[in-house]
Amino acid sequence: MAAPNAEPLVFSYKFKFPDKSKAQMDVKLDPDTLAVIEKDPDPAPEWTRLEYRQCPNCPLNAKDNPLCPVAAKLTGVVARFKDSVSFSKVEVQVTSGQRHVRKIASVADALTSLMGIYMAGGGCPILDRLRPMLLTHMPFASGLETFYRSLSTYLLGQHFVAVAGGTPDWNFGKLGESSDAIQDVNQAFCRRLQGLGIADGVLNAISHLDCFAMLVGRQLRDRQIDKIRSLFSAYLKPLK
Repeated sequence: MAAPNAEPLVFSYKFKFPDKSKAQMDVKLDPDTLAVIEKDPDPAPEWTRLEYRQCPNCPLNAKDNPLCPVAAKLTGVVARFKDSVSFSKVEVQVTSGQRHVRKIASVADALTSLMGIYMAGGGCPILDRLRPMLLTHMPFASGLETFYRSLSTYLLGQHFVAVAGGTPDWNFGKLGESSDAIQDVNQAFCRRLQGLGIADGVLNAISHLDCFAMLVGRQLRDRQIDKIRSLFSAYLKPLK
């Protein structure tokens, strides 16, 4: 838990385009909950309404939540990058606290990293399970890194389930189910954006996030976890 009056956790993404133009997106997270701190747009675009191409597995209702919480928080990103093409190269610098990352990347890869924060911390009840991973947010993470962090986060979550008196799932039995639900949200969110007539940079960023979710489920089903078993050989030996 953060100290009283703690400052928000800020991820600053600075973009420099080949035509010398620049953009900066600062994502602020609540230090206690890691929820994205962002005011809803006023007026809100039509595509941010909850019932506009609503995810089929969405547990929210329009009476209590007139806007899709993630869509509302992504309006600034979508507006800024609506004309950006996926394969265009961009220089990206990401700063958070004492960590600084710089990379020449495609627009889609850069936005995948940025939009992943909004998706996990935006208030979607299904994507909320990804929120703890924001504590160790890794810009431009590889598939293996994402798989490793997903498994670690899931097991820590099961520890807290056990502490709360619930029945933990130590064998990852429900992780594949959770990954499938996240895929459903990502795919539906793509459909929400497809009606806007925007370039493919933002759309493909969501598609990349969907691929990561699919990869976690597939690697789990294919027992890819066994391939990293050797890394934990020390845990299989008694301490002297």
